[in-house]
Amino acid sequence: CRLAHVAVDSGRPVLIRGEAGCGKSAIADTICRLSLGPEAAPVVVQSDAYSRESFHQELSGQKVAGSRVPAMAGAIERADGGALILEDVGSLGAAAEEALVRAVKQGEVPTIDGGSPRKVRFRLLITTSDEQEGVLSDKGWEDLGGLIIDVPPLRQHRADVRPLTEHFLSHLVPPGPGREVDGELLRVMMAHRWPGNVAQLRDVLSYAVSVAGGQKLTLSDTPAEFRALGPRSGDEGERIRSALAAADGHLGRAADSLSMSRATLWRKRKKYGI
Repeated sequence: CRLAHVAVDSGRPVLIRGEAGCGKSAIADTICRLSLGPEAAPVVVQSDAYSRESFHQELSGQKVAGSRVPAMAGAIERADGGALILEDVGSLGAAAEEALVRAVKQGEVPTIDGGSPRKVRFRLLITTSDEQEGVLSDKGWEDLGGLIIDVPPLRQHRADVRPLTEHFLSHLVPPGPGREVDGELLRVMMAHRWPGNVAQLRDVLSYAVSVAGGQKLTLSDTPAEFRALGPRSGDEGERIRSALAAADGHLGRAADSLSMSRATLWRKRKKYGI
């Protein structure tokens, strides 16, 4: 999307919001690689695995009092020269927010042993399913001066189902019939609501590929739970929309796939306001 390209060029912190499975992590990874090069290896912290206190320690580092074990560098310090991706953040908490703002704005992180602060420079990307207000305070976000990218759920841009399908199959299957999708399956995929978003689409295709054994993918190759959630037989308007989308708007091909004449399809389009 346009904002992702802006984020690449700006170098500013980025907050990526969206439902689970809609591709937030892939967008964060893409921004990192386009910003820092294809070999970039960002430091990734799965934030929901930590309490607020332990999350702050993971970011800033920690040293056990009285221990001879060397201090462990935090994620901020480990990300120096690269990128730090904080995944699935619910709320950073005041201490973690302060550490991030200091690292981004002042370019430094306190050393664990109490010495002079260490200089750091890194890209910061945060993914969340929550609103921005739940992740950072208003002042914290203002201090960071970041960009917000809202990723829509797949059901709001179903036209992307076909190119996404081609993309996933190009990585799952070698060239050949296994990369082809039966017309019936494509129509069902275009009409599906995809509650699990892009991640669910990838999983359905991966399952179908394993069942199809290198042959063209059909509806019967998909998981039973996916078929059970397909468009209802009585939902004619939805079936017509998905058939037209699968046929790239070509009336003749859509009519053939629906087993009706072009004239009938034309009348039904008017009936359903399509």
